Amino acid sequence: MATGRGIARAGWAVSLAATVGVVAWSVAASLPSRGSVHWETDFQAARARAKREGKPILIDFWAPWCGWCRKMDQEVYTDGEVAGLLRRMVAVKINSDDHPEIFRRLGGSGLPYTVFLDANGGRPQALQGYVEAREFRRLLAEQLESLSP
Repeated sequence: MATGRGIARAGWAVSLAATVGVVAWSVAASLPSRGSVHWETDFQAARARAKREGKPILIDFWAPWCGWCRKMDQEVYTDGEVAGLLRRMVAVKINSDDHPEIFRRLGGSGLPYTVFLDANGGRPQALQGYVEAREFRRLLAEQLESLSP
C-alpha cells in the first residue's frame, strides 16, 4: 500500500522528469539542425553580401504551390553535406510568383529553378527541376570550383 509520502515523491519525480524533458526539447528545437541553410530573401541584399564576402550566389526559385520545391526543401536542402557546401555561398530563396521579373530575367520557365551566379552577379548557370541530394552535392561542388575567385 502506498503512503501519502510515497505518492508525493512519485508525483514530484514525474513533474521533474516532465520539466527536464520540456526544457531539453526546447533547447534542441532552438538550435540549428546539422542540415540548416541560412536563406536570404532579398535578392539585392544577397548580391551585396556576395560581393562583400567574395562568395558565389545560389538562387532557389520556388512557389507555394510547387510540390517539387517542397521536396527540395525537405530532402535536399536539409542534407548536411548540401548545407555545408551552401555555407560557402550566399543562398537566396525567391518566390517566383512574387518576383516574376527576376525569375524571367534569369531564364526561368518552370520550378524548381536554381541559378548559380559568381560573387559579382555574373556568369549565370541554371538548373531546372528537382535534383536528388547526392547529385546536388556534386553540382554544388562543381559550381563552387568554377564560380569562386
